[in-house]
Amino acid sequence: MARPRTGSMQLGPLQYALLVTTLLGSIPIVVWLVWFPDIHDAYVEHAYGPALQDEYGFKVAEVTVTRSDGETFRRKVVIEIAPGGPLAQAGVRPGDSAWGYHRGGMPLFYSHLRALETEPEVTFAVSNVYDYAEGRPSKRDITVRH
Repeated sequence: MARPRTGSMQLGPLQYALLVTTLLGSIPIVVWLVWFPDIHDAYVEHAYGPALQDEYGFKVAEVTVTRSDGETFRRKVVIEIAPGGPLAQAGVRPGDSAWGYHRGGMPLFYSHLRALETEPEVTFAVSNVYDYAEGRPSKRDITVRH
């Protein structure tokens, strides 16, 4: 005689163990996917940043900027550029960082400079926090030559 259907599915011990193992095994993957961009950015900043700053003659720091509407924000930006160096010749100014739709900031800036290891020049967009704070157009393209 067949059992009547109750509308719910019954899991056996093996299926239950497989379901729990799959769910628990997925948690580290989800955490890694969510946090990977920050881990990558930290790696790029610490692994390549100091050497690139020495090679191209610039310094980076986090600055706090207040817009005319009172909004305050913090960004890591170029704060000092060696006169006559490749970045000064490209038009980099204090307050600049790389601009991108999904990613930006100093990790992207460093990645563009690293491209000069294989390319004679690199063109990319930068945004200036001081121009942005004053309501002026802040995005522009620069070309850096090695």
